Amino acid sequence: MSSNSANQQRLISRIVLTSHAYAVSYLSALATAAGLVCIYSGNVVQPLLEVAVIMTAFAVFRLGSSSIAKLKAYRFEKGMTVGSILNDTLQEVASALSVKAPVLYIFPHEDRNALCTFAPKLGWIVLLSDSLEKADDDERRSVLAHELAHQKCLHTLCIFIGVALITLLGLSTHHLCEMKGLELFTSLLITSATLAVGVASMGWFARQNEFHADAIATAMNGKEGIVNNLLSRRIPMLAAIGHKVAPDLSLEHLEQHFKDSPKRIQLVLAMESALTVDAKAKGFFSKLNLLFSASLDPHPTFAQRLKNMERIETLIAA
Repeated sequence: MSSNSANQQRLISRIVLTSHAYAVSYLSALATAAGLVCIYSGNVVQPLLEVAVIMTAFAVFRLGSSSIAKLKAYRFEKGMTVGSILNDTLQEVASALSVKAPVLYIFPHEDRNALCTFAPKLGWIVLLSDSLEKADDDERRSVLAHELAHQKCLHTLCIFIGVALITLLGLSTHHLCEMKGLELFTSLLITSATLAVGVASMGWFARQNEFHADAIATAMNGKEGIVNNLLSRRIPMLAAIGHKVAPDLSLEHLEQHFKDSPKRIQLVLAMESALTVDAKAKGFFSKLNLLFSASLDPHPTFAQRLKNMERIETLIAA
């Protein structure tokens, strides 16, 4: 193993350990809060049974025949022309990360998107847009490294446990309110507030997971692939509001005249800023919606993602 490869593996191991430390700390805090409320409510068994039923139903829902049929329809098979490049890259990235390559499913979509998750009976799977075949090698590798980093860090499992604990916290809070003899409206208000805080905390935790996945992808391939993928996905989404930045701005204009990454980055940042300003100008409820979206969305904005890249570069250089 070369010196660079050994350094890369050490860096990846450090990022994985950091991600695990975040997960243990966050889930321990949730478990402590849910456990204390559950015990204080004097009704431990009922909320635990309710959580078990809800999470089992959630798992069964993910195993719905229609969903599995759709996945199997797009499953990669040897010999297929479509997906062969993506599958080869997937195998290489999985080997570099020392994880078992997940089953590859390909779906037709113009958005260069990907998703790595765990499905009962299927194990780890990765869903890829077939448009990623058109991307350059750096972008493909970065996208796959990001998704397989979620697998290596067990982010899907951590999110599932977190959802179960937040559900337990909400149900225990409701039982505690009942024990205190509070009115139904007051009980629902307190329970809803508790769940809102829990869900917001899950949004924060999910963004930390995204940061660590980006860090691993950057450690393996540099940041250009991730930035190019973000640009390719953000530009079509933001082109609709481009007129707020420049009257003649359009998707074709962006793609044809701004191939240079720095210029495209500045334009996308300006377009995101215009969208935020426009939302704030629409009044209180629009601002509230913006706040909730920012709190709950597991994926940071493009501007925040670029700031994260600076943090990651500092982490790598350390």
